[in-house]
Amino acid sequence: MEKKNVKSNVKLDDVEDIKLQPTKYKSIYLTPSDFSIFKDECEYWLKYFGLQQFRMTYTAKESSTNRAEVYVDYEGMCANISLSTTWSDCDYCEKNIRQSAFHEVVDGLLLFNITAFVRMNALDCGEFYGRLHEVVRTLESSVFINDYNRRFNTTNGEKR
Repeated sequence: MEKKNVKSNVKLDDVEDIKLQPTKYKSIYLTPSDFSIFKDECEYWLKYFGLQQFRMTYTAKESSTNRAEVYVDYEGMCANISLSTTWSDCDYCEKNIRQSAFHEVVDGLLLFNITAFVRMNALDCGEFYGRLHEVVRTLESSVFINDYNRRFNTTNGEKR
């Protein structure tokens, strides 16, 4: 098979211009109803995984990097799960709000002991977090989506 040289019409300067252009997505501000769905979903998964020993608080705050975050004080057995108040319009839907709750419960609380062990023993955190998120994503695409479909009478995560 003959190799053909393909010449691009894009110059390096054009690539820089592309990066600087604003995205086509708009910001969506979450509602109190969205926050309530998020909190209820967190509580559902805490109960599902038997993690009710934590004293939980929930907050809403603006974050440009994460849909949600979890902060854990394991010694004090308390945690705060925070939902970002702004999402891109391409991400905004009830399923993603619920999936973010699942993600934070699994990543921050269910797997917290493993994360703490890695930090305390100064192991390679970068590779570890990548592998940990592989586990979380696997659980999202199996446990979460199956349970979501059952509870909300859906197929493939889309409400009928």
